Amino acid sequence: MLALVKKGECAIGTHVRFEISKKHIKDYMIYKYGVEDMEFNELNFEFVKDYEFYLKTVKNNANNTALKYITNFKKIVLTAMDKELLTIDPFKRFKGKKTRVPKKPLTGLEFQVADVAIAVGLAALTISNPVALVGFGIYGILDATGALDSIKNSLGGDTVILKSNFEK
Repeated sequence: MLALVKKGECAIGTHVRFEISKKHIKDYMIYKYGVEDMEFNELNFEFVKDYEFYLKTVKNNANNTALKYITNFKKIVLTAMDKELLTIDPFKRFKGKKTRVPKKPLTGLEFQVADVAIAVGLAALTISNPVALVGFGIYGILDATGALDSIKNSLGGDTVILKSNFEK
């Protein structure tokens, strides 16, 4: 997927989301089954429901966040079905419902913090690497708003996922 980001056909945020989703799936399989990998034909409805429960309890994800990771996983499973690696859809009976979240506008201080983070990010990078520029901007916003701490905690520590993605 990183190749698609470099070509401008995919957003860096999408790549990061799929990398985090992949890590969550791997962690779940280790937690539940003691393995790092499984065959597609071993997936079933119970796997999906237990994965949802794992995301909400062990990973402490909110409902909508857990559903986003499940949606990312479902896209991979549907691709496997298209390639005939899997004949039965494990998501067929899965019905996740998003929780409506009241949105509130950012405060003046939150806007200022985001502006400073973006300005610092733009100043620190050259225009010759637009992927890194966009990635750094996203990183700066996440860090400035405190969202990066949540991502790092869900990954189990101070892992900086964006750095490793740019090195690939």
